[in-house]
Amino acid sequence: MDSFETRLEKLEKSLGNGTCDKNIIKYIIREDKAEERDRESRRHNVVVNSLPNDVNENIEGQKDRDTREVNNILNKTLNLNVKVEKIIRLGTFYLTTHQRPRRLRFTVSQFED
Repeated sequence: MDSFETRLEKLEKSLGNGTCDKNIIKYIIREDKAEERDRESRRHNVVVNSLPNDVNENIEGQKDRDTREVNNILNKTLNLNVKVEKIIRLGTFYLTTHQRPRRLRFTVSQFED
């Protein structure tokens, strides 16, 4: 990914001798910053497939079980030593058509690259 300065230089070069409105440049810069903030907010999200659902368990019980299972995978199996902040099942659960488990998204509090 190009740095902000590199993208600004490319933009200036593409404008040539400068017949562009400053408001357009400000708009482009704001859009780039918004995209970077959005990407940063999703940086610590992880999606897991095939973690079984228990159809007989209530929502809170399922959430607790999912949290324990994810913590077990991350911290005991993979030895990552991370804390799970948020955890949620994606999609709509239909009791009659629960052939496959719903995907699970969780957010970790800190993770080193």
